[in-house]
Amino acid sequence: MIAKGTRGIMNELVELLVNFINTKIEQSLHDFKKEISELPGKGQGVSPEELERMLDVLKQNGEADKGYLVEAMARLGGIEEEWANISDQVSLIASFLKICGDFCDYNGFFIFKGGGASCYDATLHKVFPQKGMTVAVERFNEPMTLADSPLPDEIKDQFSGISDVYVLPLTLKFKPAGFVLTVLSESGLLDFMKTVVSLMSRELTLMPYKAKALLGRSTAETEKIPSVQSKSSTGSRASISSIGMESPLERAIRYAKLLASEIKLYNEKAVNRGLQEGGIRKLLSVDIERSYNSFRERFPNSEEIPDRIFDEALIQYVADGNADLL
Repeated sequence: MIAKGTRGIMNELVELLVNFINTKIEQSLHDFKKEISELPGKGQGVSPEELERMLDVLKQNGEADKGYLVEAMARLGGIEEEWANISDQVSLIASFLKICGDFCDYNGFFIFKGGGASCYDATLHKVFPQKGMTVAVERFNEPMTLADSPLPDEIKDQFSGISDVYVLPLTLKFKPAGFVLTVLSESGLLDFMKTVVSLMSRELTLMPYKAKALLGRSTAETEKIPSVQSKSSTGSRASISSIGMESPLERAIRYAKLLASEIKLYNEKAVNRGLQEGGIRKLLSVDIERSYNSFRERFPNSEEIPDRIFDEALIQYVADGNADLL
């Protein structure tokens, strides 16, 4: 196997993931900026150079009095910082809905489950879908109008006569994970919403890296094995770029957590059964073996990186801390 650089294989994987998702986000930003550039100025057009300067000023000073599109762009500039310190999905979704609520008349956050989707949370409304509602719908990964979407007619009928209703897909690790059902307050805000949803998909995808790898406390940490904390004693947040400074042991702990999180993510029914009946290792033998082999390919030195690093990640993330269930 070819040796990797000092930054570490884990760092490279995270960077590739971020770069791949950012490609889509940058395209949405490009389309959004283009739409703003076509807005008429006072008596004359706005040049691309003037637009860029205006956007820079807005991002720095938070001025949002140039119209709803520019206000949205200014809001977009602060999302990255606002979400930087969020490490759980509940808080992230709440923040997402609050941001979107400033520019939309309604938003429903749906998660695909089985052969349908469940509304995790939504803007309060007497008619539109609310938290806990389930709908039968096939998974999709392209943004579209509600009329063109695969959502059932009973949902479409609730929005009859209302314009600018869209369904925007959410992805998790590049796979359809859900969608946002939104009613725009202004038709020109579609690209803004696409960008925010893309950012949300990125945050959801990186959550296992940011939250579980950075914030998780494994048995190994209890035994004083070095691990990476998300916050220092002063409360500053650890950045993804700091991964390259970790030791091989720290990278192994991080990677084991990631593998265990993925096992649980993609085997929810089997994991729940194992949590009730025990025998998780037998129920998930194929996935656990595959993940262990991947772990050993990355860290072949069993003396430096013992098997217990992988086992402790399974106990923490798959068996909910109960080793007897394995």
